[in-house]
Amino acid sequence: MGLEINANQSLTGVSSNFFINPLQRKRNDFLKYVVADDQHDSVVTNTDLSKYANKQAILDMIKANPQIIKILNDSQIPLNVNMKVLDDLNKNHLPETKNATIGIVNNLPPEFKSVTNYQALQKAAVLHDIGKVLIPEAILNKNGNLDVKEFDIMQKHAILGYEMLKTTDLDNETLELIKNHHQNAQQTGYPNVDEKFVANINTQILSTADMYSALREKRSYKSEMTKNQALAIIHQEMKSGKIHPVVFKALVDYANKKENLTIINSQRQISNYQSANSLSA
Repeated sequence: MGLEINANQSLTGVSSNFFINPLQRKRNDFLKYVVADDQHDSVVTNTDLSKYANKQAILDMIKANPQIIKILNDSQIPLNVNMKVLDDLNKNHLPETKNATIGIVNNLPPEFKSVTNYQALQKAAVLHDIGKVLIPEAILNKNGNLDVKEFDIMQKHAILGYEMLKTTDLDNETLELIKNHHQNAQQTGYPNVDEKFVANINTQILSTADMYSALREKRSYKSEMTKNQALAIIHQEMKSGKIHPVVFKALVDYANKKENLTIINSQRQISNYQSANSLSA
């Protein structure tokens, strides 16, 4: 199976403004965040983020925002803060998502890296699944496919995490990343968004890193995938316009460098390549 991306075609003539809608482009100076260091191969878990991920803090968030209880009641989810879920996520998925996020940023061309918000990405990578502490474990770890109602409940973790953390001192861009880490450039993810939504480069980096980490893991409902198997699935997401080729190529480069396995040829041409304009929201 060939995973093909033409590095020249994906970069030449494609502005980093692809990820920003016309109104936001007028605010480029505000949106540009320069990565402090040229390389962030890994990071130590941010101890300051632990203040959000303890049971008392989570209970305080729930108390501070009645919308959380409304979401739970509307979906008939009993209120139960399951810290074991968060402990399990901290053992594998969250650090792997964080490292993949950093790896993608490291492998972006400079003009794209310069408009990433490294600090928001790092925080969101560590906290993006905090809403799962309120999702029943029987659904999270079901050994089989979720039915329609169960899948709807599973999807609530993104908005629950957002509603929980917006009661804290987290910045707005980190909160938006947490809320939309399952959205994409075609707006087919969740939660639902309006026509003004743009899956900017930060959103696409986090969602791609999250997807790669999840595919690589063994879970109750699936086996662990190899690097190439996971990249093949994400390649299809790219071909359908959900992920920009520049972000996908950065993921491929990160995965190849990290594992030093069979190198995927990054110089071939993408079949049915779509231009940046055709991918824009």
